[in-house]
Amino acid sequence: MFSKKLVFLIIVLLSFSAVFADDCAYMIFFYSTGCHACNLASPVLDEIESEYNIIIDRRELHEAGNVQLLYYYLDLYDVPSNKWGYTPTSFIGNSYIIGYTPDFGDNIVSKIFDCYNGECVCPFNQSVAEYYNASPFPAVSNATGFIGSQTTPSNIDLNIPTIVSAALIDSINPCAFAVMIFLLTYLINMGNKKRVLIIGFSYIFAVFASYFLAGFGLFLTIQAVHISNIIYYVSAILAILAGLINVKDFFWYGKGFTLRIPARFKPSINKWAKEATIPAAIVLGFLVSMFELPCTGGVYLAILGLLSKSVSQASAVVLLLLYNIIFILPLIVLMFLVYFGYSAKGLESWRLKKRNYMKLFSGIFMILLGIVMLLNLF
Repeated sequence: MFSKKLVFLIIVLLSFSAVFADDCAYMIFFYSTGCHACNLASPVLDEIESEYNIIIDRRELHEAGNVQLLYYYLDLYDVPSNKWGYTPTSFIGNSYIIGYTPDFGDNIVSKIFDCYNGECVCPFNQSVAEYYNASPFPAVSNATGFIGSQTTPSNIDLNIPTIVSAALIDSINPCAFAVMIFLLTYLINMGNKKRVLIIGFSYIFAVFASYFLAGFGLFLTIQAVHISNIIYYVSAILAILAGLINVKDFFWYGKGFTLRIPARFKPSINKWAKEATIPAAIVLGFLVSMFELPCTGGVYLAILGLLSKSVSQASAVVLLLLYNIIFILPLIVLMFLVYFGYSAKGLESWRLKKRNYMKLFSGIFMILLGIVMLLNLF
């Protein structure tokens, strides 16, 4: 009799174990090496993993794609912006946990039982990891639902028209035009039209390469130190301030602080322009790219802040290439105008007449871009 009851009890327990095994919780744990709170949380998670049926995906923020992935989930879970940037950050089922507190383990266990009761969904979404070039999520076969219906961030499509608009505004600026027209004037006075194309293209390529590499380098730096959210808001504020200065210049150009190439750099620009060689044109393009940042930096930094928060490195490369191609288009147009006989002096006269309007439109755009960023409308 006793043995039959024992066998029956074992069968019941095995049945419950089988049911229990089918119930699983899923968790993403973002951490940073050297983070004290993360080090406290890690052994707690080890113990929870040994006692409960849970799959924990631990993601170090220095590994490829994980910063973008973190921001994706912060947005997906509607985490308030004042809680962004903390480590560790955990997502389990429909819930998130920011940081580490003494009741961290108890909170996780509570969420685990919610998942056992079918009250949460799986946060793993392989297509999102692929989009950000991050390592795959753990393979799960018994998950009945996944958090988020989108396979890629929704704001990537909105970034493309923003990138194009910003690049167009940035490309039509008096700083870039002034140097290009000075170079073309000197080349045309040499009486060799062929040199206009050779030196002109060398200069434009150097501007393109310098701007692209500087932008992508800053993008990588922002993400590497995990300050995408901070830079996003700082760049938005700087864009507004730069816009206000440009609008001021429409009414009172040259009075007070003005965004233009500093006068102390102009002798160096003139020196390299008069060299009229391919190496000199490349050096000139690099120097101008650095010197004219006061003119163009507001728009470019705002775009980098937007990209660092919302796209993967691969997407950033494509969008920055697009931005910089558009940025150099007016320089190419100026070069061909001079090559086909348009007066360089006439272009300079036109630039001076329209300079204030360029400042006005650029300023209005930067102000609107900064406001839209601050309101998180992207």
